[in-house]
Amino acid sequence: MSQTKNQTAPPDPYDIQAMLKRKGITQKELARQIGVSEMVVSKAIHFSLVSERVFQGIADALGMDRRQVFGWYYSPDNRKRRPRKQA
Repeated sequence: MSQTKNQTAPPDPYDIQAMLKRKGITQKELARQIGVSEMVVSKAIHFSLVSERVFQGIADALGMDRRQVFGWYYSPDNRKRRPRKQA
């Protein structure tokens, strides 16, 4: 069964790569700006690595909020996410 994308759906990895390409930003260049390897950026884009710092760097490069780009991670339903300590 095929699902149609709506405007509020977070981008998938290929959307993120395409958005970076449209802005003229390579993963290698972005990795250098963030201070990580290109592989770390790739893994974050493909959702196989979780790093809020890298998520933020990718979102900043796209001019978006990290919750828009990586909405799956910030969803209240995400049980893989460690709970934040209450102050």
